[in-house]
Amino acid sequence: MRRRRYNIIAYILWLIFGAIGGHRFYFRKFRSGFAIIAYQAVTIAIDELWWRYGDHERLSPDTVFWGTLAPLCIFLLYDAFWIPAWTEEWNNPFPESPVEFLK
Repeated sequence: MRRRRYNIIAYILWLIFGAIGGHRFYFRKFRSGFAIIAYQAVTIAIDELWWRYGDHERLSPDTVFWGTLAPLCIFLLYDAFWIPAWTEEWNNPFPESPVEFLK
């Protein structure tokens, strides 16, 4: 039997470890959790290369932020709205009756 999942724990993980997909690992969404980690690694590498070797006059820090970290922020906001649905899906994987399954 699977252990219950709770919204409050998922939101705490989202708040503290959201940038590395901690809340996704809580729901055993391993592929997307590792995808977030890979995205973060690439983002950090791009930012580091830009700060060391980038053309700071031509490309502003704002451009680098909007190109690398802003998509992650949008992704995390998206996840914040999906956590209750993931909790419900985890705790009730099957409908109570076949009629509800067909709805």
